Amino acid sequence: MQLRQLIAYNQVFALLAKLLEGGKSVLFALAVVSFYSTTEFGVFSLTIAIGSVLAIVAEFRLMGVLIRLFSSYPSLQQRLLSHAMRINLVFALLGILLIGSSFFIVDSLLFQCLIIFSLSFLYKFARSIRALLIANQKNSRIAIAEVTSGSVMLISFAIAVFYQADLPTLVFIRTVDFLLVSFLFIGFANISLPAIAKVRYSARLTGFLIKKSLPLVLSGAAMILFQRVDLIFINAFLNTELTGIYAAATTIASVFSIAAIVFSESLAPQLFKNTQGGSDAEFGRLLLVVGALMSVLCFFSSGLIVHYLLGTEYQAAHLSLQILSLSPFFIALGAFAGQVIIKRRLEQHVFKKSLAACVLTILLDLLLIPILGIEGGAIATVCGLLFANYLSHWWIKPLRPVFQLQNSVIVQRSEPAQELKR
Repeated sequence: MQLRQLIAYNQVFALLAKLLEGGKSVLFALAVVSFYSTTEFGVFSLTIAIGSVLAIVAEFRLMGVLIRLFSSYPSLQQRLLSHAMRINLVFALLGILLIGSSFFIVDSLLFQCLIIFSLSFLYKFARSIRALLIANQKNSRIAIAEVTSGSVMLISFAIAVFYQADLPTLVFIRTVDFLLVSFLFIGFANISLPAIAKVRYSARLTGFLIKKSLPLVLSGAAMILFQRVDLIFINAFLNTELTGIYAAATTIASVFSIAAIVFSESLAPQLFKNTQGGSDAEFGRLLLVVGALMSVLCFFSSGLIVHYLLGTEYQAAHLSLQILSLSPFFIALGAFAGQVIIKRRLEQHVFKKSLAACVLTILLDLLLIPILGIEGGAIATVCGLLFANYLSHWWIKPLRPVFQLQNSVIVQRSEPAQELKR
């Protein structure tokens, strides 16, 4: 695995697809920033934050495990896909019920937005097909789907702004994007839903997929929670306007974090197929270089971004964005470790680190936000990322080989000989 793989045909489309997937969310958020007040953007951001946490469980993301299985066992792809989609539908209904229970604890506008957003859990019923396209090196088709759906979504948003639509309408437009992507994935992967439905159900295979993915799902929920809980606490301790300002900073920081996640996901099939010991370290070097470059770029461009892109109402986001500029590098560390953990079948340990990071972040939020304001939330998030994606691998004994591998990559040493045998 070498640098030239980053600019290979399939990787270029992988980057484009992920940029479009994440970029649509960012563009939509920035559009809300431009045409609605900071308070309205705060409510919109809370909807996405709370919905995203529940979405991890509701969508029951099998992506990591499926990419490995699709890559390793091509003859089982249809059978695996059938069971994965059934699992996704069941958990989507569970997620909608959980959102519905929030009626008693949130105000009416936020509840309306959350209920509408929960439809996206069902709309992503074909999410598992994305893993199939990635495993089969068909990232160009993912990019086409994202371009098509994104264009429809942004045109719909422009119409909504022209008619001065309310926030629930904007949230609905955002969710329809997911439904269109699902249908496009089905078409581009040449999947026959009746054929998938006829695959004989196996409780054993369903249990296997859930068992392998559950630690990653719970870990993902904890990871998303500790990256979103700052918005909830800022809204509780400060006000909705500052929530919107801080959300703008986190939105920009997320743009710079996309690249490392993209390369981690698109290069994963090659990593899983490569049994040579040094491949893990080479994979890590590529991701960490990308993460470091994005962090530096985010830090030095933060002033220009806040001034020219966000506008005068969001000037208070500048320092928070500079603090959050560390996020791309720490996320690259986590993306690197995450794929190695899946390859070495250590998934059962990831929930511990994510839960611990979540608790740490919550405690730091409670301590720092009342004292430092939104900058306290940024510091808490960065500390949580550092712990979850790096320090926790030393703390959890079975993951120490991953910690050692990360260290060897950071200081450009060869992986320890005993790890090459893994």
